[in-house]
Amino acid sequence: MVKYDIVISVGTKDCLIVKKTIRYIFENLPSDAIYIITDSRNKIFFSKNFLIKYNVVLLDENKIIPSLNFSEVKKIMDNHFDKSITIYGWYFQQFLKMGFSLSSFAKDKYLIWDADTIPLKKMCFIENDKMVITPKSEFHQPYFDTLNRLLGLNKTVDFSYIAEHMMIDVTIMRNLILEIEKSNVEGNIWYEKIINAVGFSHPNGFSEFETYGTYSYINYPDRYVCKELSTLRNAGLKYGRIVSELEINLLKKDYDTASFEINDIPPFPRNILQWVTKLVVKVILNLRK
Repeated sequence: MVKYDIVISVGTKDCLIVKKTIRYIFENLPSDAIYIITDSRNKIFFSKNFLIKYNVVLLDENKIIPSLNFSEVKKIMDNHFDKSITIYGWYFQQFLKMGFSLSSFAKDKYLIWDADTIPLKKMCFIENDKMVITPKSEFHQPYFDTLNRLLGLNKTVDFSYIAEHMMIDVTIMRNLILEIEKSNVEGNIWYEKIINAVGFSHPNGFSEFETYGTYSYINYPDRYVCKELSTLRNAGLKYGRIVSELEINLLKKDYDTASFEINDIPPFPRNILQWVTKLVVKVILNLRK
């Protein structure tokens, strides 16, 4: 089975759940190195033994790619949008997952994986030398409005590329970024052009998955194959993030992956544990300042 690197962009709110995610990635996916891209101050969440055991590499989100950092993204967004728009991190993590392809750590492929999504069964995302795409049903028109402004491309398939993971071909991603940099949209660098291509009335108007998926389908249709998975997006509504191994074993009977989003609050008494987890993260954040 072909091994590949796994890349996870991790905000502070997900630093606890991602440790559980990584344990199941290590068990169920043919991973090589697991790269966590996060704020350097979040290293306090990960022990040296944990990093060694699961072959995890911590990368500083503000240093992995020259010129790409949170402050720069915030400045560009403040110039483009009304300053009441504060979804800086939402854009930054998308740019990090794309920009990893430009870093010295990138090989020929890497699998982007969501920090709050646990792989429940053994899976592979390369089959017969083709990368596996998981089709989903989401649709958000502003993503494609931005894509059209950037590259003149439109939605081309009857499904969404927005899953909780995506296999990336480094050459294709680099070519996509190069095409974005060549676009006529105002800006000096690719992520500035992306921000400037987003409409003012829809600030959440860019998807790295829809953009990369559409670009790949049009330009490299023979490199991918679609394969549906049984995914549970709102597992957190039932179990919260304090989910046991027994409960995960129950979930794997019906699902391939389960996601535990921070804002999905389970019923009493699990909701108490969820709020305690949030409090712990908040305390750690205050201590690291």
